Amino acid sequence: MASSSIQQTLTVLEHSHISPPPGSVPTTSIPFTFFDILWLFYGPVKRLFFYSFPHSTSHFIKHQLPILKTSLSLTLQSFFPLSGQFRRSPISEDEFELYYSDGDSVSLLVTESDGDFQALYGNQARSFKTLLALAPDLKLISDETGPLMAIQVTVFPNQGLCFGVTINHVACDGTTSMNFMKSWAATCRAGGTAPVVSIPPVYDRSMIVDPKNLGPLFYQTIMALKAAAPETPVNSDEDDDLVCETFTLGRDHVEKLKQTMGFRSSTFVVACAHAWTSLVRSRGWARERTAHAAFAVDCRRRLEPQIPAGYFGNCVGVCFAEANAGEVAGEGGVRVAGEALAKAVEGLGGGVLREAEEWLEKLVEVVAQRPLSVAGSPKFRVYETDFGWGSPEKVEVVSINENGAISMAESGEEGGIEIGLVLKKGEMDRFRLAFNAGLELPSDN
Repeated sequence: MASSSIQQTLTVLEHSHISPPPGSVPTTSIPFTFFDILWLFYGPVKRLFFYSFPHSTSHFIKHQLPILKTSLSLTLQSFFPLSGQFRRSPISEDEFELYYSDGDSVSLLVTESDGDFQALYGNQARSFKTLLALAPDLKLISDETGPLMAIQVTVFPNQGLCFGVTINHVACDGTTSMNFMKSWAATCRAGGTAPVVSIPPVYDRSMIVDPKNLGPLFYQTIMALKAAAPETPVNSDEDDDLVCETFTLGRDHVEKLKQTMGFRSSTFVVACAHAWTSLVRSRGWARERTAHAAFAVDCRRRLEPQIPAGYFGNCVGVCFAEANAGEVAGEGGVRVAGEALAKAVEGLGGGVLREAEEWLEKLVEVVAQRPLSVAGSPKFRVYETDFGWGSPEKVEVVSINENGAISMAESGEEGGIEIGLVLKKGEMDRFRLAFNAGLELPSDN
């Protein structure tokens, strides 16, 4: 399938800064836990939410933008750290914190695009650079301080809207960021007169116990990694050859894959297994090579005592799986991959932090081997983010430009899964062939 050639020009209509209501939140410092330190120098998470909106730009500016701003301000009162910044703690040079003071704000950029809205949110291969332009950058003050969130709303006149939301991962994980998005959407949908918070955020850091003293260990390791890190990622954002494509697994596909496994398996495991198998097959690796996979796991319900669902911050661990590349690429590859992934998940039963000391070293080792890595989760229910115009036409993660990273979300079809990834055009063609062949679909599907 040839990639869609989508041209667009963006015109800036307005740039404002939105704060919680004046005087509604006191100056607050929230210390990092070891879960937050893990993401200290990791790139921000960028999500795009596409909504059908068959109205003019002037209609949006006059009737919708004021409500969006008011509802954002009201929602930030509950999620106030997102208005602030991260910084090195003034008390200890080896610690960081989220810091908010009255008047801190979130950048809100409003732009207009002359591009083809439907072509941009389609599943076919699309220019990564074109999509990335719809998500704002976070302009860091330095490596040690900077804002935590920026928002860009792009109007496609008489076609639709795109909400680009960029959040620094040190602020929170996907569970928290989607709680914020759904709360903002619910407040807007209700008219923006009072906050409607999906799950009240909890800021008590004493809930995260660190008996292994992981905080200092992670900090020292990350500082050493930063000093040795290359200046540019494997896939540069400026690479014109990069394309973003979405692959879907319908309910029937998921059930068929589960039957292939031969053991009870989750939708997440079978979807990851199929993506992993497709990736390894598309690369043509030597049979004796080891294939790796890494994915985040929500620790809230796995810690003792359990952490409430509304906990604001990061509370995810890292899970690793590996298997022989020849077996993964072979005829029974999906089952081999699924067994490796299921084994990794089962290993969490011994304690989600049991091998936490090794997470960073293992990540460094595995990243060099071009693993499958997973961003997002079907559990986030991203398609329930309704601002009043109905469910999104598409939700896209555009911060997965590392080679082998995929995003995962529930699909519009109940029981289905969407898998997104960014690759060079030739690599995407090979992945598509492997993905569709594994489902016995036409190669141009």
